[in-house]
Amino acid sequence: MDHYWQIAGDRVLLYLRCLNFPEMQALDLALRALKEAERNIIQGSGNSPVAEAMQTLRHLLNEQKPGVAGRDHFLNVRCELPMPSTPPIHRLHMIPEEM
Repeated sequence: MDHYWQIAGDRVLLYLRCLNFPEMQALDLALRALKEAERNIIQGSGNSPVAEAMQTLRHLLNEQKPGVAGRDHFLNVRCELPMPSTPPIHRLHMIPEEM
């Protein structure tokens, strides 16, 4: 389970970095999102740590006051950092079987 929390933390921080949040504010939001996500999972939300952390982060971003860095434009930002949505695929050469 710790592996999934590590992925959740990485995802949240990368997302905030894409939104150009100041580093200290990004760390604070990430920590708040992960703690709240953990509470929600303990209470039986049924989500994976990654899904719960991202939902919680979105909720926290929507709660921010207008004028706070990133609040007014976070939905309109296109992330230019590479964010793989799937794990890498390592394909090997296929050796034909004898007939």
